[in-house]
Amino acid sequence: MDYSLVLKFDDAFNEFIQSVWNIFEKTHLSTYHLDKAGYFPHVTLESALTQEDISSIKDSMDNIGLKSFYVVFDKISIFPHSDTLTLQLSDDRIIAFRNNLRKELSFTGVENPMFPYVPHLTLMNHQGLQAANVGKSMLSNQLIPSGFAVEIALIELSNKTSDIKIIKKVSLN
Repeated sequence: MDYSLVLKFDDAFNEFIQSVWNIFEKTHLSTYHLDKAGYFPHVTLESALTQEDISSIKDSMDNIGLKSFYVVFDKISIFPHSDTLTLQLSDDRIIAFRNNLRKELSFTGVENPMFPYVPHLTLMNHQGLQAANVGKSMLSNQLIPSGFAVEIALIELSNKTSDIKIIKKVSLN
């Protein structure tokens, strides 16, 4: 099992992202969102958590005093050297939130200098660069997605099935 700490969004934002995933499915570009039971739109804040991390985070989550905040995903990007289509932000709100969350949880995390943290929401993955470019082109005429970050959740990802299970979640004030 793999464990991550993720940022979740309001219902209107989730519905917009799910509509994009559904369009990609209907146009046979991607079934990314269907490949994982329990999948929902999110931004990963921390990944590759150890059992020690999980215990510490679970114990501290109820005392988080962070507030909900507004985000605008104004960049449609394909990660370099991959076919991962993502939504990203021009500002550093999620990075600032992540830094504050680490302080509240007394959690330092682990940074990989080969892969610096880039807050993003994955729309498509493992479908090939051509499909990612078609998806990017389709989205370039859409409204810029925005919404409120409303919860953080500790999730478990099955290595066998890629299914997602929420272990614990807390609402942001």
